[in-house]
Amino acid sequence: MPNPSEAIDVDPTPHQQAAACIPNRILRLPAVMAATGLRTTTIYMRMRDGSFPKAVSLGGKSVGWRAREIDAWCASRMSVSAQ
Repeated sequence: MPNPSEAIDVDPTPHQQAAACIPNRILRLPAVMAATGLRTTTIYMRMRDGSFPKAVSLGGKSVGWRAREIDAWCASRMSVSAQ
């Protein structure tokens, strides 16, 4: 049985592994929704009010989000909810 005071190693999720391996990785909307738990309307509403990372244009009507910005946003939300 592990000592409760010892840190427990947690394997990174596939999203975290991919983001760590590929610098400046771009996530499309389904991946952002899966990572954040937010739906499309909420993502775009929070982008408008400045509380969510802005999408970057990929050309035409395609957009994506920088994986590191989404990871940072998720981490900031976890630290807020832990307080």
